[in-house]
Amino acid sequence: MEFLPGRFLGNNLDHLGWLDQAKALLSTYDIDLHDVLNAESDPALGNGGLGRLASCFLDSMASKNLLGHGMGLLYEYGLFKQEVHSGQQVELPDQWKRSSSYEWNKEPEAEYTVSFWGNVHQYSKGDRFFFEYTEQEHVQAKLYAIPITGFSQEQVNQLYLWKADPAAIDPSLTAEQQLLKRKKATEITEFLYPDDTTSEGMILRLKQQYFLFQLELNTFFHLLIVMEEFEDSLTTISYTLMILIQV
Repeated sequence: MEFLPGRFLGNNLDHLGWLDQAKALLSTYDIDLHDVLNAESDPALGNGGLGRLASCFLDSMASKNLLGHGMGLLYEYGLFKQEVHSGQQVELPDQWKRSSSYEWNKEPEAEYTVSFWGNVHQYSKGDRFFFEYTEQEHVQAKLYAIPITGFSQEQVNQLYLWKADPAAIDPSLTAEQQLLKRKKATEITEFLYPDDTTSEGMILRLKQQYFLFQLELNTFFHLLIVMEEFEDSLTTISYTLMILIQV
């Protein structure tokens, strides 16, 4: 669910074998490569433990020339930004995306609607029972991607990240209700670790988990459909030999 990939420019230059050339080229303009690399924002998509471990998996697969992608959430804010004032730590919002010059590639064909809450109504017609799922809270999921390169390899994998947005405007809702709807949708991918000391925070954590899990399932079955279109002779059993999921 979380990744801590670090800054990308230095890694990509190193993996391409261009680090020394870039340093030499910039020095002719009296520019220190170290300053350029530090100007990039560190993507706040995870913490130092599990987030770094997950990113190491992606780096290793690309460096071993293996096809493998990561999937998580595109958080608006990280844990916090640390500053020291008068010898005391001050915690500020980590607005890493606003200061980032990196362009996240949006995948326009990959959008899903994830539904929360709602009611299930049962009714019958003749001797058959039917169930209708209504009054859901819909959230639009939009996919973004960033390439993950390997050291001295041609394999480029992807880190796929989902962002939560409000669904289409409902003309039956008031302006205040529309704003509340937008808030409930965007808060899913707003903070890396929302405060869960309240019931609202606990529910938000669960919504984050469900949001990502639902999208992972959608992506997985979409992949199976694509594979079936390319190779009709493959069976579902053989797919399991080709796809490995690391949670």
